[in-house]
Amino acid sequence: ESEKSCMLAWQYGYKNTVSTMGYEMSPYQSYLLRDMGVNIIFAYDKGIGEDFIKKQAGSIKTRQCFYLDSNSVKELDDKDAPVDKGVKLWEKIYREKLKSL
Repeated sequence: ESEKSCMLAWQYGYKNTVSTMGYEMSPYQSYLLRDMGVNIIFAYDKGIGEDFIKKQAGSIKTRQCFYLDSNSVKELDDKDAPVDKGVKLWEKIYREKLKSL
């Protein structure tokens, strides 16, 4: 379902998104992200722990990484992606829940 999150983000005006198309990044996906030359923001579903996200970010050592703390967003249900409840909540999460890794 992560592909759907990219499509919603695109509709919200965030054009530079990618999906792991699964739970974990592959080594090749990590390589591609490192090669892009941009900061990386992880936006996992509510229920995915910070330790797991840190592990994923650890494979992208040459880029500054951030994550959206979906677990602290009361408006999201378990397993909701940060984009699932509409553009207003997405932008609030993006503004208020962005944390450095």
